[in-house]
Amino acid sequence: MVSYVVISWQGLHLLQRLLPQLTATTNSQIIVVDNGSTDGTDIYLQQYKNQLTVVTLPKNYGVAYARNRGMELARGEWVCILDNDICFEEKTIQVMIDYMEKHEDVGLTGCQLLYPDGIIQDSCKLYPGIIQKCKNILNRGKIRYSYPYKMQAVFEPEYVIGACQLIRKKVVDQVGLLDEHIFYGPEDCDYCLRVRQKGWKVVYLPMVSMIHDCQRKTNAHPSSPLGWKHLKGLFYFYRKHRRFIG
Repeated sequence: MVSYVVISWQGLHLLQRLLPQLTATTNSQIIVVDNGSTDGTDIYLQQYKNQLTVVTLPKNYGVAYARNRGMELARGEWVCILDNDICFEEKTIQVMIDYMEKHEDVGLTGCQLLYPDGIIQDSCKLYPGIIQKCKNILNRGKIRYSYPYKMQAVFEPEYVIGACQLIRKKVVDQVGLLDEHIFYGPEDCDYCLRVRQKGWKVVYLPMVSMIHDCQRKTNAHPSSPLGWKHLKGLFYFYRKHRRFIG
């Protein structure tokens, strides 16, 4: 069984697209964490009360905190983290499972992610050092690939973004949950690093894909309140792992 963990904050319109796709899957547990939304998400979720496990938080506690409340409830052999702006493809998850069953040393995988216009996203990345983040801000609106010559083949990047991650449940049990000191980014990078530290591989699989209608909120508005929380998370990450340059 796969346990899908989806968090949402003010994303009713995205859930209205995603949940019909997810609830059509078989042999799955679907956990939705409403991260303090005020857009009618709670009312919408009531129609799925027999198909979902719903966690309602009183306010937005950040990505890591919300995902952890969902991951704590996961019962499946596989835990799949999904952003609410994903266009879900069940066959993609099956290919990822098949790959991991054949490669028992792989603890976490990510698939190829595409913008709605079909352009490949930079979904497998280098650890976000200060130089790397400055380049991203200066080039906002432009795609700048971390691995421009590797993304057509299976390989081990430093991390895959949290929009779509498939994780073995026993890896979650061994590594633990996401670091709740990080409100928004780079909790996915931190987790991949910790997975590696426990001896597991993190792998990018380009032979399957999903559309990710990415909003790129912090790059578009780096001085916004969310942008500042992202920056705070980055400096926490740098101190924690002693990684400043890159």
